[in-house]
Amino acid sequence: SKSDSSSRSRNERKKKVVGEQKFPSDQTLDVAYRFEKAERRKRWPRHIKSGSVVLHVAEKPSIAEALAKAFSTGEYRSEGSHPYHTPVHSFQSEFLGATCMFKVTSVTGHVYNCDYVQGYESWEKTEGDILFKVPTLKKPTAGSILRHLSAVATGVDLVVLWLDCDPEGENICFEVLNTVVQRLTTTYGQSKRVFRAVFSSLAAVDLRKALSPPGTPGGLVSPNINVSKSVDARQILDLKMGVSFTRFQTVFLRQTFSRLANKVISFGPCQTPTLGLCVTRFDEIQEFTPEKFWQISANLHLPPPAPPGSTLPGTWASGRTFDQKECIALLEVAKKEAKGYAVIDTVKVTEKKMSRPLPLNTTALLKAASRGLGLSPHETMRTAEHLYTSGYISYPRTETTAYSKNFDVFGLVKGHVNHPDWGDAAKDILSNPSRPKGGVDMGDHPPITPVRSVGRSELGGR
Repeated sequence: SKSDSSSRSRNERKKKVVGEQKFPSDQTLDVAYRFEKAERRKRWPRHIKSGSVVLHVAEKPSIAEALAKAFSTGEYRSEGSHPYHTPVHSFQSEFLGATCMFKVTSVTGHVYNCDYVQGYESWEKTEGDILFKVPTLKKPTAGSILRHLSAVATGVDLVVLWLDCDPEGENICFEVLNTVVQRLTTTYGQSKRVFRAVFSSLAAVDLRKALSPPGTPGGLVSPNINVSKSVDARQILDLKMGVSFTRFQTVFLRQTFSRLANKVISFGPCQTPTLGLCVTRFDEIQEFTPEKFWQISANLHLPPPAPPGSTLPGTWASGRTFDQKECIALLEVAKKEAKGYAVIDTVKVTEKKMSRPLPLNTTALLKAASRGLGLSPHETMRTAEHLYTSGYISYPRTETTAYSKNFDVFGLVKGHVNHPDWGDAAKDILSNPSRPKGGVDMGDHPPITPVRSVGRSELGGR
């Protein structure tokens, strides 16, 4: 009818308007990004004034403590830790040629979370596809951390960022800046005031090298805004895909399976496809039908001049057969023809060459820990992180399997010549030097290496 037609037309126009609704842009770390843009046009300060206050921010309290120990003379004042604050270590030290006041503190990971603006919490009132267009914002993970950063940055002249040197760490750099830059003094207003330390080890010598002047190899740099923005984009995609598909599949599965009526079936952009691979493999195993097979083997007793009791295992060249009668017939023929003896008619010697192992990256670490120690990936990385923050190994999250040309491999090995377990191996490497096998430099972190020699007793006997 005419009325039905006009009603459908109005509904279609309404849906079209909703579908074309304009949303504002996603909120990012605007304060920090505007500050970085202004900093980009400035030069590094030519001279650091004596008495300047330098704030150092690490990603974890344990790293902040390592920094304090590395840059102080062993004496520093620590303000007590609060359940929602992190310690602040204060002392005098040299920064780019001048004696300055250092304030060393940390965050505890990300300072902000990516979330939707208010008004789209209802599953019934918000269609899943709209969530791809709804703007996101940055919500503090813990407001007290922001207050802590704001308080400790008050009166600070310069900032050195010691966040982990990976994309997430670069993003946290700008999360920190989003709060602290508003508290900086204008003492160096015409120069760059923010420095980024690049490091892969918490050994004191490596931390001091990372505090070298900008422009020197391994020295201070500027934080990388493009890497940080790539993490922003990843967080937004994870949120929008995760929430949209979680709502979609939860509603669908609740309607399909009554036992899931009160369940939330979450979706993860990485986790769900991985789960799919596991389920596919599980189905293959469950559907596999085992089939019996037979094979022939022999245990040959060697005559003199072989030592008494020497044996040699013999295997069937054909491997195995699925025909039991064939296997039994061949066994009888072998017994009849051999008459209890076997003759070696051919000796073939092959030479195999074992290549030197590649430098260790995270994937190889996980494999070795699983095969050799029976450790799960979670336990392996938890242990590796502990060894890293304790200053025993370099940063454990890396895809690189090649040392840089200026990496002092033999200097590293010299520190292990007196180790009770592998000291002899270290001496052998130094007496018969050869360069490590060339791998691939992924541009992230050096391969995982022991930073200092340590005995089992120092690690609790493990």
